[in-house]
Amino acid sequence: MIVGVPREVKEGEERVALTPTGARALCGGGHEVLVETDAGEFCGFSDAEMQNPRFDPKCKKRK
Repeated sequence: MIVGVPREVKEGEERVALTPTGARALCGGGHEVLVETDAGEFCGFSDAEMQNPRFDPKCKKRK
């Protein structure tokens, strides 16, 4: 399954649909996780945290 994590665009919203831990868990389960650039910015998660290739090379970040 491909899971997409978009960046929040609604004014005043500062949430992210998936945490880095959740992204790693999904990748570990064989899913592909696509994270939009700066998706976790408001929650304090960097792009590097949201997409960490050491866990699974299938995890990708697309702009």
